[in-house]
Amino acid sequence: MYQIKTLSSFGCVWRRFAVVGLMSLFAAGTVWACSTPVYRYAMYRWEAAPYEIYYFHEDAVDEAAAAFHTMIRDRSKSEEQPANLFLATVDVKADPELKTVPPDVRKWWQAQEEKKTPSYLVVTPYGLPIHHGELDEAILETMIDSPARQAMVKQLSEGHAGVMVLVTGSDDKANAEAEKLIQEFVADIANGKIELYIPPPQGFFAPPRQGEVEEEPEVPKIAVGFVKVDRSDEKEKWLVESLLSMEEDLKDDEFADKPMMFMVFGRGRALPPCVGKGVNRDNLLDCVDFVTGACSCTVKDQNPGMDLLIATDWYKAAETMATKFGAEEGNEYQLGTEDFFPDLVIPAAQPGTASEEMVAETEAQPAPSEATELQGVAEAEGAPPAEGSAAEAIVAADPGDDQADAASPQAADGDAATPAAVAVPSGSTLATPNEEFRDTAEATGIFAGVFMVGAGVAVAFVLLFGMTFLVLRPR
Repeated sequence: MYQIKTLSSFGCVWRRFAVVGLMSLFAAGTVWACSTPVYRYAMYRWEAAPYEIYYFHEDAVDEAAAAFHTMIRDRSKSEEQPANLFLATVDVKADPELKTVPPDVRKWWQAQEEKKTPSYLVVTPYGLPIHHGELDEAILETMIDSPARQAMVKQLSEGHAGVMVLVTGSDDKANAEAEKLIQEFVADIANGKIELYIPPPQGFFAPPRQGEVEEEPEVPKIAVGFVKVDRSDEKEKWLVESLLSMEEDLKDDEFADKPMMFMVFGRGRALPPCVGKGVNRDNLLDCVDFVTGACSCTVKDQNPGMDLLIATDWYKAAETMATKFGAEEGNEYQLGTEDFFPDLVIPAAQPGTASEEMVAETEAQPAPSEATELQGVAEAEGAPPAEGSAAEAIVAADPGDDQADAASPQAADGDAATPAAVAVPSGSTLATPNEEFRDTAEATGIFAGVFMVGAGVAVAFVLLFGMTFLVLRPR
């Protein structure tokens, strides 16, 4: 029995090692496949999670509350400055057990000694409450916007890898030391004194085409911003409340006098803070290394941090960043097809080239009419061309059978004469056989690479599923 158990345990351990190894290989392949830094991928793809507003009531919603709720929904769907908000009305009389709300909200409501209605509850994406009681338009505006958040959005939109937000404590000396340290660290990054991961510039792996001059690709520079927030500033009350709600103990008295540094990146996502003595160069470098490192292309919730409540147009910021850094993983919907597949797009005719002249001549020729087509049929049947027709002009311009035979050996063999020029569609260029072959080969290589990556991912998923089944199957 002992031997059987040992062998069974060994098999289980082996299978677990196999699963871990397979997942590691898959993760490594995913990281290799995407070189986009985390902060840019987050700006392109990670939607800001909403802050949930629950309206608890027993009676019917009156007109004033209904109008305010309409305003909240309009602010969340605004085209200029949408806020990551979500409103839900909860009728505690119709649903006394609150089966329609998340468990953390239900638990909080049931723990209240005085369940006052009507009232509002605002919770973070983590489900921690930041406000309970009355709510109006003035409070809501300060809750979703503030000068510090505007400064953060501006720096993130300009392409900064992140913004170091310093929330001051009651110890002025500690605040001054933390601010000086952060300012020096930010300056060292801007001056290139700190070595960070830099992704390959756009076009780094693409060989130059024939006839093109190889240019040194431009390496994007990394910059980090800084914003200082006074914990006692009424304008920043809700920003501070959101940041301190990231972890349950950040509001404890032991941290009241300590400065905190929150790294904000992407669409307003804040990393867990460096507190007090934790605001040092090593921890600051860890934060910057994370946001500037190669993206692992995992889902957002598997990454650390919490989204802040901010009213801004993140799509516009993402477009600005995509324009600055070019086509890369994650910003396909910001850029057009020609930015990702330039070799597959047929270029227009360049001014002064032979192809442009041929295109112009082709477009200047009138389209074949029905009479011309009938004339062609008549010529095929042996009838003489009509007077003044295009066919007659071609016959008149014919240098003669002898010259034609000399110019075209194929015609002497009885084959049809090859036309002297081929009509070129408007907006395209003529390519030599070598160029056509090269373009076809490049396109085939691109699609073959995509197919191979997709096939590899599919095989990895199948193997991962199979190994997971072996580990978790009932015994």
